[in-house]
Formats: sequence, C-alpha cells, structure tokens
Amino acid sequence: MTDTITVLANGPIPGYSPSLPAPLVGLSSTVLGWTAGLGLAASLLGLLMSLGLVGLGESTDRDGMAVRGKKGVKWSLIAAAGFGCAAALLTAVYSMAASSAGGS
Repeated sequence: MTDTITVLANGPIPGYSPSLPAPLVGLSSTVLGWTAGLGLAASLLGLLMSLGLVGLGESTDRDGMAVRGKKGVKWSLIAAAGFGCAAALLTAVYSMAASSAGGS
C-alpha cells in the first residue's frame, strides 16, 4: 500500500514533466491577454449601458427599466470580477508552463 502511494505521489508517468510547446508560448500569452481585455471591455460596456438604463428609468418614472438596469449593473460587476480572476489564474498557469518549456 505504501509503495503504491509513493509511486502515485511521484507522478503517474516517471521521467515526464508536462510543458507547453515552445512555439505556443508567445501565442498563448497573446491570446489570453486579448481575451481578458475584450472580456473586461464587454463588461465595462454592459456596466455603462446598465447605468444608462438606471438613469433613464429613474428620470422617467419607469420602475421596470430602472430595476433591469440595476440588475445589469450587478451582473456586469460579477462578470468583470470573473474575467479578472480567470485571466489572472490562466496567466499564472501558462507562465509556469512557459518557464518549464524554456520560454520567457
């Protein structure tokens, strides 16, 4: 039992370390950067549109429009936080894989 645990702790394939292929190192960081930037820009656009709905709904006494705008503000902020966290985690994982592949 102890031998099995020791073998599994050392890795399922002895003498192999997973790494990102060298040609994909720069490309993957570029794609991740653009994806995070576009996602945050879309969240910002949604936030601005939702704030516009809140302002228009409050000034014209359209309660339903204001409520939809307030929900949109909440979901835009949640989406921006999700994009920020996911981008940071993926960038950290890919930078570790890139350093093991010998990239920058």
